Amino acid sequence: MPPIPDERPNAAARWFNAIANGLLRAQLIAFTRYRVEGRQHVPQEGAFILVANHVSYADPPILAASMPRRIIFMAKQEIFRMPVLGWAARLYGAFGVRRGKADLSALRQAQAALNSGAVLGMFPEGTRARGRGLGRPYPGVALLALRTNALIVPVAVWGTQEILAKFPLLPFLRPRVTVRFGEPFRLTPVFRITAEEAERGARLIMEHLARLLPPQALGEYGRSLLAGEEPLGQPRPSRNVARRP
Repeated sequence: MPPIPDERPNAAARWFNAIANGLLRAQLIAFTRYRVEGRQHVPQEGAFILVANHVSYADPPILAASMPRRIIFMAKQEIFRMPVLGWAARLYGAFGVRRGKADLSALRQAQAALNSGAVLGMFPEGTRARGRGLGRPYPGVALLALRTNALIVPVAVWGTQEILAKFPLLPFLRPRVTVRFGEPFRLTPVFRITAEEAERGARLIMEHLARLLPPQALGEYGRSLLAGEEPLGQPRPSRNVARRP
């Protein structure tokens, strides 16, 4: 089993995070119209799950650079097979999860991170939006939140897709990049965590994210959430539904 991530990184990870985040913030300020809103909603101590929409490979480092605390990301397993991204993800303290499967190892690592008082970063959609707006979630984030009764802090990010798409022209185009934190909340505890309860929790999490996004970033699913309509499909399937320990 991989090492359990926690709030106390080793010296190499600590230095990497400080230097990488500082350099990235400087570049964002210099080459984009970078804005962070709602930072007062981020708890200064204690564990919580940071849930974000996902539009670009640049999202995790930009979120890390926008946070006053270190984030331990749960990332798709495929990332760790990529030479550069995998190396950076490990130094950021990320750990892998097999999407759409009952990955009990990843669930245990996530719970251990929260038990250590860490900030756990998760992308409920499980993949990048690729211009489609907010996507339907996997229920894994809601499952974890229900099992641990963890505080959830939603954060919306948009404009990051322009960074990689227009990288050579950034000094001239200066795309707008916005990170917006929302108010913390918890899912209502349930006696038994069923697939229906996980689905309901996942939908509530996505509603909180949708309220933070601008209209052009919502997509069809996000608009249906804000309109109070039944989403056009079910959350992505997962067998990670179990009784509270």
